[in-house]
Amino acid sequence: MLIGEIAFVIIALSVGICGSIELYDFIQVKKGAFPKQKGITLEDIKKMRDDGHESFAIRRFRKMPENKGLYTLKGASEKIASL
Repeated sequence: MLIGEIAFVIIALSVGICGSIELYDFIQVKKGAFPKQKGITLEDIKKMRDDGHESFAIRRFRKMPENKGLYTLKGASEKIASL
């Protein structure tokens, strides 16, 4: 039973962290701090990086239709750094 409780806590924390990241992203889009996912450009990603939101810039870069499935996290990080 102890292993089941530990597994539940780990899963609950993981879901909570992922949910809070998505909520933060949603709030920033509503406030106008982040551009919407649809129609994002490399200039938008560069601005996000320069504003200190590199992790969100990497996530958006990897979700762009022309980049989807092409870049690993490390590859996308290097590409964002070189913009």
